Amino acid sequence: MATRPPQLDKVPTIGLTVEPVGFGRCVHTSNMIRRAARKGGSVDLVGHTRFQTMASICPGDSGGPALDAKTGEIMGVISASVMDASENTLGRSEFTRLDAWRQLFAHAQMVSEGMSLSELPPIECK
Repeated sequence: MATRPPQLDKVPTIGLTVEPVGFGRCVHTSNMIRRAARKGGSVDLVGHTRFQTMASICPGDSGGPALDAKTGEIMGVISASVMDASENTLGRSEFTRLDAWRQLFAHAQMVSEGMSLSELPPIECK
């Protein structure tokens, strides 16, 4: 499977449909632990470093991507959710925005290209 592109230049917007993907497992899940596309929804809250929607998230899904349903780009990372025992239950779910951490990703790229940590400019915290 090809690596999905991250969306670092665009803020998630209200109404954007996201589809979470995780490796978790709810109590009533019949399958073993495996990558699973979860039920997502439309973004209804966008904060400085996060966004929220209703989604079906299971324990162990944290850290998985939240994909733009139209483009397949990674818009965020699963951070927290209201969960129960079923993978079919939609609950209030929170995602960390990738675009909010663009500078951190740029630093990681510079290090991967050979720049020493002492040469990196400071990261501005907002």
